[in-house]
Amino acid sequence: MARKEKNRFAKVFLIIRLLLLVGVFFAALWYFSGHYLTIRNFRNVTNVTTMAESSIPYISIVTQDREINRLIGYTSNLDWELNRETITPISSDKTFTLKIYENKLVAKKLKYELFDVSTGALLETVTVNSLNETEFEDCKSTKVNIKADLARGTEYSVKITLVTSDSRRIYYYTRVKLYEKGYVPEKIDYAVWFRDSLIEKKNQAQIEKNLETKSNSNRTNFAHVDIDCTWTMASWGNLTPKVVAELPPTITDFYEEYASIVLNYIVEINGDSGVEYLRVRETIRLLYTTLRTYLYTYDRVTETIYDVANTYLYSSDLKLGITNDTDMQILTTPNYKYTAFVHNGELLMYDSPQNAVVNIFSFREDIKDPDVSQLDHNVKVLNMDANGNLDFVVYGYMRRGEYEGRVGIVFYTYDRENARLTEQAYIPVNTTYQLLKDELNDFLYKSINKVVYLYMYDTLYSYNITTKKVTAVAPGVPEGHFAYLSGAKRVLWQGEQDDARSRSLTLMNLESGEKQEWKTQDDEVICLLGEIDRNALVGTAKKADILRNPDGSQIVPMYKIEVVDAERKVLKTYEDSGRYVTGVKRADGVIILERVMKNADGTGYVKIDSDGISNRLSDSSLAVSVINRTSNTAKTEYYIAFPSNITMKETPAFAGVSITVLNSDTTVNITAGEDISEFYRTYSFGRVVTRTASAADAIALADSDEGIGAVLDGSGRIVWERGVKAARSSVTGLVLGVNEGETQLATCLRILFRYLDYDVDTTLIDFTTTNVTDSVKQYVKVPGIDLTGVSVDQMLYFVYKKKPVIAVIDSVRTVLVTGYDASNVEYYDPALKRTVKISKEAAKELFETNGNRFYSYVK
Repeated sequence: MARKEKNRFAKVFLIIRLLLLVGVFFAALWYFSGHYLTIRNFRNVTNVTTMAESSIPYISIVTQDREINRLIGYTSNLDWELNRETITPISSDKTFTLKIYENKLVAKKLKYELFDVSTGALLETVTVNSLNETEFEDCKSTKVNIKADLARGTEYSVKITLVTSDSRRIYYYTRVKLYEKGYVPEKIDYAVWFRDSLIEKKNQAQIEKNLETKSNSNRTNFAHVDIDCTWTMASWGNLTPKVVAELPPTITDFYEEYASIVLNYIVEINGDSGVEYLRVRETIRLLYTTLRTYLYTYDRVTETIYDVANTYLYSSDLKLGITNDTDMQILTTPNYKYTAFVHNGELLMYDSPQNAVVNIFSFREDIKDPDVSQLDHNVKVLNMDANGNLDFVVYGYMRRGEYEGRVGIVFYTYDRENARLTEQAYIPVNTTYQLLKDELNDFLYKSINKVVYLYMYDTLYSYNITTKKVTAVAPGVPEGHFAYLSGAKRVLWQGEQDDARSRSLTLMNLESGEKQEWKTQDDEVICLLGEIDRNALVGTAKKADILRNPDGSQIVPMYKIEVVDAERKVLKTYEDSGRYVTGVKRADGVIILERVMKNADGTGYVKIDSDGISNRLSDSSLAVSVINRTSNTAKTEYYIAFPSNITMKETPAFAGVSITVLNSDTTVNITAGEDISEFYRTYSFGRVVTRTASAADAIALADSDEGIGAVLDGSGRIVWERGVKAARSSVTGLVLGVNEGETQLATCLRILFRYLDYDVDTTLIDFTTTNVTDSVKQYVKVPGIDLTGVSVDQMLYFVYKKKPVIAVIDSVRTVLVTGYDASNVEYYDPALKRTVKISKEAAKELFETNGNRFYSYVK
């Protein structure tokens, strides 16, 4: 009897142990999947895993007793010259400290390299074999003492290589600038004080002096608050946010008096649905003097971190909360059983039969993780079938998982029934997320035949997943000459880059791969101007109307603009007799047409007022849509609303997915060609705002309220900066004078070339086959820059940087701008053979008559 009792007790004990082990297993699965996911596998599988947690160390910088600039680590070696997301100001002692937060890896040694951005020269290399473990409690550190000579106010690139105990190499990047008195602590402390005053609703009188509240400022949305808002909106209204996590301040631009500072943090609020967490990115641009600090820009973007617990059961809506991400990608099956949506870097699906929200893809590990405040990746759904299976792509910085620390593009398929992800292709790139996002131009496609298409490096590529073959379908096609007609699953491109010689466009079916040509008449040229409402915007010009200016620039006046679909059916036509379109811009849902008309004698063109056509020709609505509601506490909040037949009786479950473990390598290597066209990027607070072939457009944006930043060229060199031009400047060392037989343009070019230490007979340059910018690049080996269209004040930045500027006034007259002061502009006039000083008002009138046609160089 005792033996039976003993056996029964053993069996019970065994069952209890098994239950405990199962409990521990699922508890561990819950914990290591990010604390907030419940892993739900719809079918037992063996060759799957979950996404690994992040492990890479991060580095922040201490300069002048302030911790700034959290740097993320890259496991691949990036092009250092293209990285300009942080600026580290240093004082005359040229020292700063690196704080290494190890995460799950052990840091053993470190190397830093200093580069000259303008020349690419390596100025200094230092290896640190022993890291300090005692100066700071929570991290290792090392002090950097730069020995190289640094020019005041000049940017230099720093590349940091961290070696871990398991011999991994991880790379970090920043740029440094030297100032004798940069007032770093004062600027940082003011930004933090301003943020804290708003959160704590203190110092109202001082804050309101800095706000520029507009009389019509009646906003009711905390998602975006700026300097034009009221004190009530700036100080969070009836909300009482509490900072629960934050990153060190990020400096994105820095000068002697000015600074642009970004604050990233997470706040907790008691919203209408309970406790909610919001990620906040606050941008501040200020001018500091010893007497007063002036606020030039204040901009706060707030996003509720998605939490299924906040589902609005009363009307069966998924709550997004306070958000700017309202134009999100939403796909649904015909019966609304499955609805997938991309929101703030996460791909989610509402499974109606299971009443569950499935987190298909996310890098989020913890709802309070301050890294959540830095979105440096994106997700795009390519297609979805009736059963809820998806093809999608993740591109950018991989914060965790198999490709942790790399920047790339990963194509996935999602098997809904098995709740499993399978990788299809991985394309690594040696750049940052900001530059990759800008490069991709939002075009990615996967056909039913498993052919992936992407457009980058001025080339349309295809990759066949089955055969693993990469093809450059259309090489050498600049961004402005490519369009994706998404409704028709077609792409269209202009094969000839020179608009004056473009006789045809090529249309390709992305499903079949078939191509067809759109040709124009023999006496005309046809130009692709972009995409409009999923159709093509096409311009037509007469060859006889095309004009080549004496400086080699061209005017292609298009007499007709058409909106055409993939079958070349004309949906809309714009024609205005005697007026021609020379280019297009996009603004606020409208296509702006830049126009000219012939001058009085018919030998040239003069600029006239622009016109516009609507950017939206059709309107569509979805049964599943984003709606908004207003409350007294959180003001405007957003929800995903479903058709009436979809009801939620209880809060949906939150489910995760598994990832298939692959035995084969899916890496696809794509490299940039050598024929990439010149382009310029506008940066604002460390982020790329736009990429354009027009330097004038990039500078105009950097000089606007929306931009407020700098312009860089494709090699990472600074082209133009806002707010740093001195009150007066002049270019010295010019060898002035006119040679016999020279045109005025040839004289100005020769003087400029000689200033750059090149002796060139500019009378031999044939401007019927070349232009000024190409001539600069050909003869003096530095990039020329066409500044046509910039304002006189914007042009004078180049003179401030000691770069003379060629100004073409008419078909004969050309001058070389060499100096300015608060009231005047100075230029050398070859016709008069002397230097002339005129007022700024007179200079503006003189140069604007020919459209502000300026040329200089980047160095």
